[in-house]
Amino acid sequence: MHLLSRLFRSKTKILTPEEQIAALPQSSPAQLKSLLAGEAADSVKEAAVGFLPYDEELLGLAKSTNRLQLAARKRIGALLDSGALAITQLVADVPRQVELLALASCSTKASLELVEQISSAPVLVELACNGATTQIRQAAANKIDGRDELEQLVKVAQNKDKTVYKIARTKLDVFKLQDAADARFRQGLESLCEKLESLGKRDADHLYKGKFLAFENEWTQESRAAAVPADVAARFEQARRACQEKITGRAEIIAKEEEKIALEQQARQFVDAAVNDMQNLLAKLYTASHLDELKTLDVPKKIQELSQAITLAARNIHAAEQVKTFNDYKARAQKL
Repeated sequence: MHLLSRLFRSKTKILTPEEQIAALPQSSPAQLKSLLAGEAADSVKEAAVGFLPYDEELLGLAKSTNRLQLAARKRIGALLDSGALAITQLVADVPRQVELLALASCSTKASLELVEQISSAPVLVELACNGATTQIRQAAANKIDGRDELEQLVKVAQNKDKTVYKIARTKLDVFKLQDAADARFRQGLESLCEKLESLGKRDADHLYKGKFLAFENEWTQESRAAAVPADVAARFEQARRACQEKITGRAEIIAKEEEKIALEQQARQFVDAAVNDMQNLLAKLYTASHLDELKTLDVPKKIQELSQAITLAARNIHAAEQVKTFNDYKARAQKL
């Protein structure tokens, strides 16, 4: 108390800066502020700031540009770290994010909490490039996801902060991998467009519609993988309409050709069935042990029916080999 009395009341003896600093822990906030407003040495004033409570005056010093700014920010950082000042209080008093981060820069813990609340890409880039500590720079870099911002950060951090550079580089590599996947996806779709465009330039035949549907189905399967670029989708649609016009214009011809194919397939089935039935009839003749069995089969009638069937079925198709086989079986059956 004697020292304080000498510090603030004595008019006869001037204390040294060391003596004044030694008395600061016992000083009241009012005495500290009075000292700051007086003619004390700069070292004494800087030390006095370290004992100020959090209020508008300390906040004003931290915002100022004079020589006490750093001391004031260190005091705010100490109050934040000790819990005497809540980060929510500082946020309420300082709405601007950039200024808020500057004022809390001497507290790594508080700075990291504030970084987590920032969503502004330019502010995050600034922090990742010029944050006061490596922890703050890394925390800001981890929150940046925009490609433009990451490319900007890579350029700045390459020769400045290796860890921040690695974070940004890793995130950019993801974009490059996606670029490569998108390029492959686009190339596959463009290949389908080329096939359909080529088909659209040909005249429609009996295979035309089948090929068109195959390409259309392939497009449907491929386009499910990701969003189709608008220009590629428009290109495919134009080619698809060209093919549809060909199919519509020659629908009757295609229908007749398809019907012909169906009839040929049916005729071949009839021919094969006749050959198979004649073979089975021949096998029964070989294995029959009684005359009654042969009467039941009514062989002459059966041979006549099968002969008429294969003659009609083979009339419009190439089935010489099957007809020859049928006649061989028929001859054996008649002989038996």
